[in-house]
Amino acid sequence: MSGLIRLSQAYRDNVDVEAKLRRACDQFGGQVFRGGPGSPKWTSHAGLDAHMAARTNEVPIPAGVDEIFSFEISDSDVRNLAEGEWAPPKEPRLALNADGLPPFHKCAHCEHVVVRSAELQSEQRVLVARDRGQLDRAAEDGCPLYQWLTWYLYKSQRSAPAHESDIFLKFRCRADDKNALGTLSGEFVDRGPNPSGKIGKGDFGPFHFVAPEGINLCWFGEALSPNSYTDNPAAKFVRARPVNMAVSSNETFDAARRWLQECWSTHSDCHASGKLDLPSRLLFLDEDSIKLYRTCPDARPEYIALSYCWGGDQHAKTMIENVSERELRGIVVADIPRSLQDAVTVTRKLGLSYLWIDSLCIVQNDKYDVAREVTKMADIFSGAYVTISAASATSCHQGFLQDRKPSALRQHVIGVPYLCPDGQEGRVYFYRREHHNPHAEEPINTRAWTLQEYLLSPRLLVYGSWQLRWICRKKVASDGGPEGVYHETLEKLAAKLQSSKTISSLLDEGKRAFDEGKILDAYTCTLKIKDINEELWLTLVEEFTGRKLSISSDRARAIVGIAQAYETLSGDLYVAGLWCGNFQRQLLWYVKSSGAFSDGSPPGGRPARGRPSWSWISVHDKVTWDSIDSDFEPSLDIMACDTSGFGPLGATEDVPLTVRGRIREAYYLRICPSVILFLFDHDTSKGHRDAESASHDHQTLERNKDLALTANGIFDRPEEHSGPGGIGIVFCLQVLPYGGEDWSDVRAGELPVGVLLEQCPEGFRRVGYFNFAWINSLWLSLYDSGSRDHDERRAAIRKEIFSHCPMEVVTIV
Repeated sequence: MSGLIRLSQAYRDNVDVEAKLRRACDQFGGQVFRGGPGSPKWTSHAGLDAHMAARTNEVPIPAGVDEIFSFEISDSDVRNLAEGEWAPPKEPRLALNADGLPPFHKCAHCEHVVVRSAELQSEQRVLVARDRGQLDRAAEDGCPLYQWLTWYLYKSQRSAPAHESDIFLKFRCRADDKNALGTLSGEFVDRGPNPSGKIGKGDFGPFHFVAPEGINLCWFGEALSPNSYTDNPAAKFVRARPVNMAVSSNETFDAARRWLQECWSTHSDCHASGKLDLPSRLLFLDEDSIKLYRTCPDARPEYIALSYCWGGDQHAKTMIENVSERELRGIVVADIPRSLQDAVTVTRKLGLSYLWIDSLCIVQNDKYDVAREVTKMADIFSGAYVTISAASATSCHQGFLQDRKPSALRQHVIGVPYLCPDGQEGRVYFYRREHHNPHAEEPINTRAWTLQEYLLSPRLLVYGSWQLRWICRKKVASDGGPEGVYHETLEKLAAKLQSSKTISSLLDEGKRAFDEGKILDAYTCTLKIKDINEELWLTLVEEFTGRKLSISSDRARAIVGIAQAYETLSGDLYVAGLWCGNFQRQLLWYVKSSGAFSDGSPPGGRPARGRPSWSWISVHDKVTWDSIDSDFEPSLDIMACDTSGFGPLGATEDVPLTVRGRIREAYYLRICPSVILFLFDHDTSKGHRDAESASHDHQTLERNKDLALTANGIFDRPEEHSGPGGIGIVFCLQVLPYGGEDWSDVRAGELPVGVLLEQCPEGFRRVGYFNFAWINSLWLSLYDSGSRDHDERRAAIRKEIFSHCPMEVVTIV
């Protein structure tokens, strides 16, 4: 987390103020930077985010910042700083009990902050402070609620309330229960207009909340025993319970068995359809040992699958040298990593005898065994009775059944009274949303291999950092923690990928609806087909490529299971990461991250690029696509694609793609490779020139840049095309043509778009992506920058840039 403080103009270049600001920021391990005309700035990391730095003219740009939170220091704050010492409020730290909850507190500052169920229907608003001074004074007096609000508002909001602002907490009821708490958030409203005549207003939150069924009396000072509890009346009106710290307790395993039994007996949609391939081996668990068991088609035992992070190599994996012994004599449980031991424990507690773990059930140094089992991944997880997800463990040696600690809750939890309809008073606790939704940051969600394991499993027991969660196609539950906490992206993707509504069935359903006059239902089917064809795979790849692989060459094999499931859904043909039905558009991927590589390797130490270059599988970064309406027809014809060199484990040799389209040479400055330059005076009617002929234009381009127009270039590996000086040559292959001026899709303004190529002995290889987005002031700034008909000239040039180029056949490897 990073912060930025910018002083107002009147106090810039004030050495005394800056020195005190430095001392204040040192308390947070921060640094002060100068930017623009000498304004002191502060950040809690040694750097500023690139886009923020660009907006504030901060140069040079230090590295290492993920997110910026900024706010202005008011003049009164600066005066206080000049007269004394000032620092941003410290993050509050509250003592927590074994349940992860803070002690009871009530003082003159916060005693009026009570949730009243009778007022929830019309939104209960509680005034917590009339101004920032009142908030600060209550925090300085030691009130935990006000300390928490002070820190939250000043440190975590992009815009904090002004000094003269009323600050409220707002409570609303549930839609299905007028007496139950449904939402909790905050608001601040300026009491008067600002210099521009507007009244400032802002929101903060919303927050998650829980209510324990029992209250520990010792935390109220009413009991001597540390385990004396009384009923909490608020539990009737707040459904969520505090986080369960003991994920290996008998009560937790009882809950897991109930979820599993309910799903197995009542959720028909959660049962796998069709005949699925079994893994070649399973682990058989008897009372004392585990053995490798070879499966056969006639016997289909119910088994549990484990999804986990390897976190490096494993010493106990199955190899050619020990597979026979493990089938005959078994495996000593104490010899396998901790997470694998925990999986054995869970399997036994759930009453099952078979378990699948990749490192033990696949012969790791037998490439034929690996290839066979990799192609079964979709079936292995789709056919599992339940998948155990060791989400909280960063490696196989960490384990996932240890009790969660209150400190893991980051101590951001506050309790307030809850006045029930019958007059009884209970307690409700609320959390910052971002501090109680760690699912996107769980270690398992950073690994590429585990994505298919999550998406393809019909039932999941997720052992997370905060809670045990149950996920199936019909139900999401947990053993504690606020409601509505989930990984939205993953759960939506899983629902779509596991859907029984294939494109074929949707076509039939839509036709029937149309014939019956149900136009809206027919249109809904059309939208679902469009989503599968055009959006679903791109979203899957973007999520997948944002994750890490220990072995960069595993990118092709780690997505095989997802590709198999998508093939069932779409009926399309898979070609090295792309699909035939939307092939041209899927060629238009580009690298989204720059300098942060999905394979975890640092700049300068990256593995060699894979094959084929035209597929995103060849790069090691996160990729994405621009959203351009499908009404724009591709100008590129696919002639042939030889996929004989590409298998389930990736490319073993070149995968040549032969296309027919318009291509022309262009240039880029190595000092700024994102700007692609086209020369106007080229005769493109005879086709593109080779790199040697095009190199003669260097001097012409350097002498007279007025002959060029610019496009936006995104290189797949920018470090290979940047440097201190010089001009590089690249070839632009148009994929989508100019779309005209009367477009309905604003992204059409980026057309034409295509891929950047470089010549190689086999023909061409892809090196990047280009479009005509309005990226910077360079648009025609090298040509006719003072023209009044700037936009008209821009549109005309975009229209003509490829129009005189003939259709040529080229091969990309």
